[in-house]
Amino acid sequence: MVLPMPLRLRLKPDRTLYTQVMDQVRAAVAAGGLKAGDRLPPVRRLAGTLGVTPNTVGRAYAALGREGLLATRRRAGTIVAMPPGDPRLLARRAGQVRGLLGRAALEALSLGAEPAEIEAALSLQLGRWRTAGAPDAVAPPAAARRREPATLRLVGSHDLTLDLLPAALRQTGLRLSLDIRAVGSLPGLLALRQGEADIAGVHLLDPATGEYNGPIVARLFPGERMALVTVAHREQGLLVAPGNPRGLRRLADLARSGVRLIRRTAGSGTHLLLEWGLRQDGIPMARLRPVPREATTHLEVAAAVARGEADAGLGLRAAAEAFGLGFVPLFRERYDLVCPLARVSRPPLTILRAALRDRAFRQQVRHLGGYDTRETGRVREVN
Repeated sequence: MVLPMPLRLRLKPDRTLYTQVMDQVRAAVAAGGLKAGDRLPPVRRLAGTLGVTPNTVGRAYAALGREGLLATRRRAGTIVAMPPGDPRLLARRAGQVRGLLGRAALEALSLGAEPAEIEAALSLQLGRWRTAGAPDAVAPPAAARRREPATLRLVGSHDLTLDLLPAALRQTGLRLSLDIRAVGSLPGLLALRQGEADIAGVHLLDPATGEYNGPIVARLFPGERMALVTVAHREQGLLVAPGNPRGLRRLADLARSGVRLIRRTAGSGTHLLLEWGLRQDGIPMARLRPVPREATTHLEVAAAVARGEADAGLGLRAAAEAFGLGFVPLFRERYDLVCPLARVSRPPLTILRAALRDRAFRQQVRHLGGYDTRETGRVREVN
């Protein structure tokens, strides 16, 4: 049986058609859409489907046959001969990816961009595409995750700098991996207290003192000496459509008739910040019009606004920039990693702190947008 080809040919003026057909077939095999032994459509049929000449498809099939990816069998037609994990296929794809990113990096450098700026932009775009592709994805529970000896369990609030940390650890040669779960600041602190996390990511405003993180950590861990390791200060505000068509300027504007709000999950620092800010204006949460779904991360908030599912959401400036949205600045907060003080001077926390203080990492964080790294890596003691 001839299987449907998962091809979506997009013509590009600077490339020949048959090489584009070849790339599409390679990609389908590499992704598992076509498997070893699958029969491809006859040349004329695929040519008609793609809107190209039979000679174009025939030339692509012949070249892929010389590579060993395809084979022609009597009475079976053209079949896939190479499995997805074949080293030749993986090596070719890796080369194509390097070439593609290399050309993009050179173009960015020609515009005056710094290497750290390019790395930050790539991280943001990868995060955007993952979020846009699976907005409802839920992280697996901690029990389902495999923990390796040199792994730190980081549970708590989502921050875009965490997407940069694994690469920063690899680039500096520091032997440490991170198991990151975005569940919100309060759930992160509870996981730390219950021994289900090694460190917790938090940004919790204490309404009584106006301070971030310290007072609340002191109340949750009475009598225990705790450490706050600063990752960065960051801007929070309203993420809105480009041009801010609703004219939203403050949290109170979210109570206007017809304004749809995308909320973060309950227990997240951003959700608690939203509740606190509305109380300052005397507005109950019941007056808002939230969409049914809650967002786990700042990028999910941005994706919902970009798709038109919501008119606004409270989140990071960097998330707004990743999706090309408008941003209304409202708060400047400190994002910290929390752990018992005794762990700060021992591996693997010393390794993590070294990565935070690394100059290249701090440059990348600043290029995310809306971040201040002057206190990155600083340790504060609580209790």
